[in-house]
Amino acid sequence: MTDTEIGTVVSSMNGPSPTEVDFVVTKGSVHRGQFVELDYPEGTMIALVTNVFKTNRYFERPDSVKEFESSGKKMLEQFPTTEWEYLIGQTRPLGVFDHGLVKRSTYPPSPGSRVRVATPDKLQSFLGFDLENGLRLGEIENHALPVRLSMSRLLKKHLAILAMSGSGKCLEGSSRVWLADGTEVPIGKLVDEQIERGFVEEGGVQIAYPSVSDQYVFSIDKNMTICKSKVLAFMRRHAPSYIVQVSFQSGRCVEATPEHLFPVWSKAGLTWTQAQNLTTETRCLGILEKKRIGGDLLVPSVSENSAFTVLKRKSEIGTFFDLVEKILWVPATAQFVYDLSTEHLNFVANKIVVHNSVCVKTIIEEVISRKPEQGRLAVIVMDPHGEYTNFAEPAPKNGVDYSSKTRVIKGRDVRLGVPHLDVGLIASMVSGLSSPQQRELKKILSSLSGEMRSGMGPFDFTAVKQSILSDKEMKSETQKILLSWIMTLEDMSLFSKTDLPSISDMTKPGQLTVVDLSDVVDMKKKQVIVGFFAKKLFFGRVKKSVPPFLLVIEEAHQFSPEKAKEEYAISKRIIETISREGRKFGASLCLVSQRPINLSTTALANCGTHVILRITNPYDLKHIGESSEGIDAQSERMITSLRVGEALIVGDAVNYPMFFKVRKNNSAPSKHETTLEEACRAFEAGQAEAESEVEAFL
Repeated sequence: MTDTEIGTVVSSMNGPSPTEVDFVVTKGSVHRGQFVELDYPEGTMIALVTNVFKTNRYFERPDSVKEFESSGKKMLEQFPTTEWEYLIGQTRPLGVFDHGLVKRSTYPPSPGSRVRVATPDKLQSFLGFDLENGLRLGEIENHALPVRLSMSRLLKKHLAILAMSGSGKCLEGSSRVWLADGTEVPIGKLVDEQIERGFVEEGGVQIAYPSVSDQYVFSIDKNMTICKSKVLAFMRRHAPSYIVQVSFQSGRCVEATPEHLFPVWSKAGLTWTQAQNLTTETRCLGILEKKRIGGDLLVPSVSENSAFTVLKRKSEIGTFFDLVEKILWVPATAQFVYDLSTEHLNFVANKIVVHNSVCVKTIIEEVISRKPEQGRLAVIVMDPHGEYTNFAEPAPKNGVDYSSKTRVIKGRDVRLGVPHLDVGLIASMVSGLSSPQQRELKKILSSLSGEMRSGMGPFDFTAVKQSILSDKEMKSETQKILLSWIMTLEDMSLFSKTDLPSISDMTKPGQLTVVDLSDVVDMKKKQVIVGFFAKKLFFGRVKKSVPPFLLVIEEAHQFSPEKAKEEYAISKRIIETISREGRKFGASLCLVSQRPINLSTTALANCGTHVILRITNPYDLKHIGESSEGIDAQSERMITSLRVGEALIVGDAVNYPMFFKVRKNNSAPSKHETTLEEACRAFEAGQAEAESEVEAFL
């Protein structure tokens, strides 16, 4: 037996067959999601381990076990049970690898065939990794194999990143949130005060954005150091029937919904675990304040210190790991449960760190880190909650500084140039415009645009109103209606003579532009902004006046909803257009959604690659299964058991569906059929040539 051999193929009720192969583990161990290989008449078969279970002949019949052990004797003590325990791996054959070519398996392997851990070189080639220029998104667990995906294959035909809805991750209202000024406030009181000032409702969750002044709480950064973190949103939802009460050795207690995440210490380091999956053997990250006597900092109290080793720090605030002592499911007594969205994606509740409401950031980091010769995209993020603004901040210790490559545009500062508006967009914003009224408005805009081209300069809605009033041929009733609608648009404080930012400032190769919409409460206004810039980006790329780009739309179900009237889906049409046609022009979409069932089927179906994080909602799972090629029933079941940071990727980016750990995202070719890398290089080369010609002329 070679070092990589781990088992032998066995006969089962359903196999071995071309679609199912079981093997008994004879050496070492095997894990679900691992890749194995075995000899095959036509080459090497590669298979994915879909399940692992143990069997033991002594315990096959429950009635016999009960009868024997009811006498007071233990089977483990009377029989050599351990010698009859077997580990069985169930696999799904993916294909056959033969001299660099991959084909379907159409013939079953023989029982007795030796099973080996898939070798890295075969696995890289089999899955279609780009080792030289690929985007490094993470690694395949149990293989320590970096996942490097071709940028073209991942993004050219668009990408959808789908995850579990964050609406279920909430705390009981009396949980005390530790504010950055040192005070503790019940999260219910904190959120209710913001909700009373106004909120939007998304997927059954009431969301309020900071409206008076910035609010900061304590969080933990990547180095497990206490830091201040800005609150991006306050959230409230109706409480479920039961919540989980987690009590700790230090005496602390946190009540949370079953899905809420806690940082847990394990052999693999710090991992995030749902409250419903905690056990009395786990230790969660807690916060403590050291006692000060005469200017000297002392260790914390005995009860806290005994919970786990205190991280020695010179600050007055430290962290430690608190042992879970008791877990109870208790009926929810309040109407609502609460959550916060913060810059560091966690906050402190009852002195225990909890996670709040990320794969796409990994992809962005990889894309903006590329060199010109590798092909660079311009990246534009439509960010409803301000979760990407940290790219513009100085790098933390041992981190990578992206601030010089990042530009943040605040939603309140965005202005849309009236000369760039078309009647279709205006009609979607003011749904009452009739066809005759649209024709009249189009005539006005065309006239003003002509004057602008002749040297009169750009115009705003004031000029539009003046033109409407001075039009002697327009009916007075039509004038009144158009003026009324124009004034309604002016009230949005969104329009001016020119765009801010300009599309050229937003789209520079290797640059990240974050449009931070967290300070825009009106959902309609957000949709107008996204729809306007998406349209300019797409048609700019069609004319090749902007570089190839990646447009990331967070909370995509808000901007391209499956079922909504046109007036509530202003940006939907252009998003669907880019999803259908963008691949021809180097206009790439990345749609990020926690409620895929509410996302446009057209937009989702046109995403060639899906990255799927943990999802438990059966309706979302069904929707994804129907719209993602390559996902079978076994893969769907595995999705529900994914841990934080694990993902399934299916589609054009990989040859076969693949689970991975996200790192700490036949005819003559068309003239548009070029790789994203080539399109990027061509644009920058042309830009450099144009600049050199201007210099020579001057």
